[in-house]
Amino acid sequence: MSRLAYLFVLLLMTVSFSAMAQNSSSQTAQDFFSLGIQLEEQGEYERAIEAFSEAIRLSPDMWEAYSKRGCVSMDYLMIILLNSPLDINSFFEEQSGFIDTAIVDLSNAIRLNPRDANSYFYRGFAYSAKYENILAIADYTQAINLDSGFVNAYFNRGNKYFILGDYERAISDISTAISITPNADMAAYSMLGYIYFHIQNYERAVFEFNRAFVLDPEQFFFYDIRGLCYIHLEEFELAISDLNRALQLDPSNELAREAIESLTQSGR
Repeated sequence: MSRLAYLFVLLLMTVSFSAMAQNSSSQTAQDFFSLGIQLEEQGEYERAIEAFSEAIRLSPDMWEAYSKRGCVSMDYLMIILLNSPLDINSFFEEQSGFIDTAIVDLSNAIRLNPRDANSYFYRGFAYSAKYENILAIADYTQAINLDSGFVNAYFNRGNKYFILGDYERAISDISTAISITPNADMAAYSMLGYIYFHIQNYERAVFEFNRAFVLDPEQFFFYDIRGLCYIHLEEFELAISDLNRALQLDPSNELAREAIESLTQSGR
């Protein structure tokens, strides 16, 4: 899985839903919606999706059920991804139809209630999974317009801006996310560090990685990048320390290994 996939950037039960559905004649759409919420909280995502489907069958204009079915579908997909042997590109390609279905659900929710920020956010998330970056940005923007404190929308939109090469907006969005919830998550600081590394502002990159590692010192994903920053800053002892730490946490880290070999061969 790539660094951005890791940032950006989240089980089946054997009990059959059909037994519950048999009693649907005495249950309302709200009953099934509430059941779906309960099942989601218990981590039973597949059964939750089926409960929301039954709510929609009984009440085709219930926007909340469309929204929750789309949101839970995307959350469930991310759990499957974390346990998948496929790389992220292959996985999303394989799950394209599932993602399309979530987009339809979320679009229906938005059609029925265009003021729900969460539906826009998750549809943006689904578009991101299909690499429809412009559509994703548009939905994240709408989520932010409806909820100015939507931290994840700022973070995800910043990630998309970075992918599109709009580094100024990427830095602005991720900095805004941090200002709303400082010290909440190392991912935002790491992403800033990665962007500053990419634009060759190595001192600022180190500063951001330092803030990230205070929150989570075990993330090998970025010790190697901070080590490369130190190389550019000619802080070779710090570079070696970071690169060795990256290898200690992940012995398969070829980037760190190659950087150490290069430093050793150059006599640094």
